[in-house]
Amino acid sequence: MSQDTLNVEANSLELGADATTAILAELITQNRKLSRYQSIFDHINLGFFEQDLSDLRAYLARLRDDGVVDIRAYASDKPSFPDDCLNMIRTVDVNDACVRLMGANSKDDLIGPTRFRPPHSYRLGAIAALFEGQQMITGKTTLEGVDGRELVVLFTAILDWEDRVDRDRLIFSITDITEQERTNERLLRTQEALAKANRVATIGALSASIAHELNQPLGALLMDAQTTQRWLGVEQPNIAKASEALDRVVSNARRAADIVRSVRDRVVNNRARTSSVDPVRLVEETATLLERELARYNARIKVEAPDIAPPLDADPGELQQVILNLIVNGLQSMAAGGRSVVPVIDVQITQWNEDMARISVRDRGPGIAKDQAASLFDPFYTTKPDGMGMGLAICRSTIESYGGEIEAFNHPDGGAIFQVTVPIFDRTNDTLNSH
Repeated sequence: MSQDTLNVEANSLELGADATTAILAELITQNRKLSRYQSIFDHINLGFFEQDLSDLRAYLARLRDDGVVDIRAYASDKPSFPDDCLNMIRTVDVNDACVRLMGANSKDDLIGPTRFRPPHSYRLGAIAALFEGQQMITGKTTLEGVDGRELVVLFTAILDWEDRVDRDRLIFSITDITEQERTNERLLRTQEALAKANRVATIGALSASIAHELNQPLGALLMDAQTTQRWLGVEQPNIAKASEALDRVVSNARRAADIVRSVRDRVVNNRARTSSVDPVRLVEETATLLERELARYNARIKVEAPDIAPPLDADPGELQQVILNLIVNGLQSMAAGGRSVVPVIDVQITQWNEDMARISVRDRGPGIAKDQAASLFDPFYTTKPDGMGMGLAICRSTIESYGGEIEAFNHPDGGAIFQVTVPIFDRTNDTLNSH
């Protein structure tokens, strides 16, 4: 290898393990001195030690002659063995880059007993590699510099070779990556902090989601329970009215239980339980659940659907909550629009294409403001003084989990339209899965 070739390798941006090994091998096989290439190694800030292993090799040879085959087993009850071996190694030459990296004043600080003392976990491994005749060892370890600094270094060493006259010399390189490791540690701490913040935010969003979803059925349940008390508390109890109210209590309790189950399935199993859902019946049941809200706003729901509506592939409780949220939002929007607003919610069910059906919910309110359109489905975004900003975000998350989509826009004649596209239930797959 000519000096020009070495210069090309030395100036190749990053000196990887393969390039370092190639230079070491060339130095060893040609028996070249470190000083001959001092300027090259200094330029790339690569530290080199040249060490005398004659005493250590002689000691290991005697152990081999004494019948030692497994050096690790031999050292298992001799804690000082790796250190005793290291004390037999002497450094005979170093380059200037090594002097700088180790925080030494001059080469004299490093010449003599080796200062290359990696952690105990590495020491026996290096001795075993030499004993077993391995040709090369590479890795990452920590060293203590002459000035007391702890260095993290990458090292490469040629431990044995067959075509060299002097087999008692070892050359290895060290590259200081201490600052890089510190940067990586800082980055890791930052990532951990971000992950923690993300977990907290996720828990907060989940809690807000659960609270939002449960608020309506629990509120309705409380009102119906109180109504039942009133019907039964009068001098002549109205059993029929109390029974109707109790039916609504049971229905809302089931809805709350379904919400909890749905959240659990998504958190634990990362999926929803889907089944065949009749969209017309679902909307009619939702209208029944909203009798109080409809009466409060003096509004009604108008449903338009084909004679035979396609069944939807969804979780019935979740999809009902989506439709309920959209209708309630429409009622509230119309209430905010003033008395001139026609209090009607139009729900239209259509088959969009061969695989998808669409449910549209239109109100007659003031519509969606331009500055609100882009943020409408963002978590915690709300235009209501007492709103949580989770309703539409939950709706989008739910519909997208089925492979559908939800969009919102203004109707040309006034009011807003929320369109939900949901997959049609595939009876063929359901039949196949049941067998």
